[in-house]
Amino acid sequence: MNEGTSVLLGLEDEFTVLQLERIDADTVRVVIEVIDPEGACPECGVLTSRIKERPLVRVKDLPASGQRTDLWWLKRRLVCREPACGTATFTQQSRAVPARSRLTTRLREKIGSAIASGNRAVSEVASEYQVAWSTAHRALIALANQWLPEPEPTRVLGIDETRARSVRWVLEEAGWTRSNPWMTSFVNADPTLPGHLLARSWRPVPG
Repeated sequence: MNEGTSVLLGLEDEFTVLQLERIDADTVRVVIEVIDPEGACPECGVLTSRIKERPLVRVKDLPASGQRTDLWWLKRRLVCREPACGTATFTQQSRAVPARSRLTTRLREKIGSAIASGNRAVSEVASEYQVAWSTAHRALIALANQWLPEPEPTRVLGIDETRARSVRWVLEEAGWTRSNPWMTSFVNADPTLPGHLLARSWRPVPG
């Protein structure tokens, strides 16, 4: 495959494109492989190029040139050459696709930025990029951890309970049930500092 294809997809630093084909009018299928045939064992650091298997793993990525990208990574599972090492085999890793991730780094950052910068609901962005709500939420948390400073340690932890809303009656299978929701808040109760909310949770109180 022409190396220009890797450049067009923004993958030329780590990957080569093995296959590119059109699936439909809006989708292209791309098969990629790490350029470097060697990999360092994550346990002992010994380099190896001995391949045990090459599973084809699907990875979600950003659209390319206005088209949805059906991205597949032909991933080498390498055999460690160090007899004393406890790791028999391991898969090659990359910066573009973190370990145990099925999303590219750039897609994860795009999802987190879309939620945070656009003040959009997690469910809305998850639906747009066709990922699970939990995946989009983790992307937001990861990005927030990069943006926000490390919080100051809390010396005095306070708990505050307030009624979340007025009492309501809810019809359930067993009949009418009284809903009495309260909100439990964890606050910084240090008297020498201005108090602020740390976390909160909702809980219904029966009866």
